[in-house]
Amino acid sequence: MVAWSEANAKIEALQTVESLTQYLEGKKVYSFDLLSGFSCPFAKECLSKATENSEGKRTIKDGPHTKFRCFSASQEVQYTGVYNRRKNNLDSLSKLDTKEMIKEILAAMPKDVGVCRIHVAGDFFNEKYFLAWKESRFCLVNSWRTTERHGSVESVTIVAEK
Repeated sequence: MVAWSEANAKIEALQTVESLTQYLEGKKVYSFDLLSGFSCPFAKECLSKATENSEGKRTIKDGPHTKFRCFSASQEVQYTGVYNRRKNNLDSLSKLDTKEMIKEILAAMPKDVGVCRIHVAGDFFNEKYFLAWKESRFCLVNSWRTTERHGSVESVTIVAEK
């Protein structure tokens, strides 16, 4: 089963965004993350992956065009629990179809989620996964991040419908 993450301090700051307060009455901010690099099909300048050897030791492997290291991949090397959670999420979802992904994500969704920041780590790794979020019971709101795929900024934070 996939796992959601409680908000870190940066994501917790979403609680102060006026347009989100209606979704956060008695609820919390969470993130849903995937293993960095492995789930980022369009990463180029930021492509970094936490790789694990046969003894379980993790190191960073940068892509051939990496200009700056992905901070999330660095976290995955440093923190075993973070690596395991994100890897489990990617491994679990990558073998499912869209409808199964929706069921898996929603079954693990915390009861008190008000706002979910998808992909503090990772990205939409294929169309089925993107559609799973699009077709779930969430709606998009404005929260910005850069994306290698489009070379621009796009909205990716989602909010549970009331």
